[in-house]
Amino acid sequence: MSRIDFSEFHLGSPSDAVASLVAKLVSEESGEADRRAHVRHPLMMAIATVAVDDDVQPVAEPVTMITRDISSHGIGLIHTQPVDAKWIVIELPLQTGTEQFVMEVVRCHPVDRFYDVGGRFIRRL
Repeated sequence: MSRIDFSEFHLGSPSDAVASLVAKLVSEESGEADRRAHVRHPLMMAIATVAVDDDVQPVAEPVTMITRDISSHGIGLIHTQPVDAKWIVIELPLQTGTEQFVMEVVRCHPVDRFYDVGGRFIRRL
């Protein structure tokens, strides 16, 4: 399975409104008991994403999303539009370089004027 080419994609920076929303959401969650099986860690950065089909072929143009948290099994993202795709590929910068992961979209809910997108890691590309 080949990696998605994000080389021509310009990664935007999070707006002040998105940064404020992520900070608010992380703050609200830090005081709540988390019933999830995997510990989530706050993380705010702009990442490249693209909707893909069942064969992991892009079906749309890449977009920038902002991370809000990450665990060993999934990631929370904030986006300006609803995500209708079942699968997206995300590219994460790691100490060893960038890694790409296929993510199953498990939720997409409006939050203020943005969308909270949750996903489960399926595999590394």
